[in-house]
Amino acid sequence: MARFLRFLWAAALVWLGLTGLALTPSWAKGKPHKSLLSNDLCASIIASAERRHGIPARLLRAISLAETGRVDPHSKAMIAWPWAVNAGGTGHYHATKVKAIAAVRRLRAKGARNIDVGCMQVNLLHHPKAFPNLRTAFDPERNVAYAAKFLKDLHAKTGSWIDAVAAYHSSVAHQGTPYMLRVLRIWVDRRARPRTKTVAARSNGRAGAIGQTKRARAAAKSRSASPRSASPRSASLVRRASARSPKAVKRRWAEVVARRKRFAEWLAQRQSKRRIEQQGDLEAGQTNTAGNPG
Repeated sequence: MARFLRFLWAAALVWLGLTGLALTPSWAKGKPHKSLLSNDLCASIIASAERRHGIPARLLRAISLAETGRVDPHSKAMIAWPWAVNAGGTGHYHATKVKAIAAVRRLRAKGARNIDVGCMQVNLLHHPKAFPNLRTAFDPERNVAYAAKFLKDLHAKTGSWIDAVAAYHSSVAHQGTPYMLRVLRIWVDRRARPRTKTVAARSNGRAGAIGQTKRARAAAKSRSASPRSASPRSASLVRRASARSPKAVKRRWAEVVARRKRFAEWLAQRQSKRRIEQQGDLEAGQTNTAGNPG
C-alpha cells in the first residue's frame, strides 16, 4: 500500500511538471503574448498617469505614439510598444522584455550610450538615475511614471504644455519644435477620433462591439455637423504651435486653400445639377400646358 501511494505521489509530481511546462506563458518562451499585441499594456498605464499628474487627456499618449507607435497586426490600430529600443536614431521593436534587455546590453557592449527604452523612450544617457536597472527601465509602469513626472516638471518650468512637449524631445528649438508639432497633430487626431471599442463592448461579444461602433459613428457624425465640434483647447494649442513654425503655417494654409477649392468645385456641380433639374421641370410644365389647353 505504501509503495502504491509513493507511486501515485510520483505520478502526480510528473503530471504537475508536464502541466506547468504546457502552461508556460508565451512571453516567457520568447514569443509575444497575444495580450501584448493590444494597446492595453501601455495605454491603460498612460491614462492613469495622465489623471494622476494632471496632464491633459491623451497628451502623454500622443507622445508615446510619436516615440514608439506601430501598427498592431491584430487590431490594425496604432499602438505604443513597451519593448522598443532606439539607438543612434534607429528603432527596434522587440518581441519580449527579455529580448529588449539583451539588445540594450549588446548595444552597450559595442560602446553605445545614447539609448531610448520603453513605452515612453526614456533616454538612459540623459537620465542615468531614472531606473536602477534595465528590468525596471522596461517595466511599463515605472517607465511611464518617470516620463509623466518629467513632462510635468517641464510644464512647471516652462509654463506651457507646448514648450514641455518640445523640451521632452530636445531643448534646442529647431529639434523640439518639429517634434512638438508632430505630437500635437497626433493628440488632436486622437481627441477627435471616437473610441469605437470599449471594454464593455468586447466583453459582450462581437454584436456588442458592432453596436458600440454604430453608436460611436452616429455620435461622431452629429459632432461633426455641430459648429462647436472641435475642442477649444486643442484648437488653441494647434494655433499657437503653428504660429511658431513658418513651415507649419504655410502647410496649414495650403490645406485651407485646397479645402476651399474642393468646396467651390462641389458647389459648382450642385448648382449645375439644380439648373438641369429646373430646366427639366420647366419643360415638363410646358408639355403639360400644351396637352391640356384648358
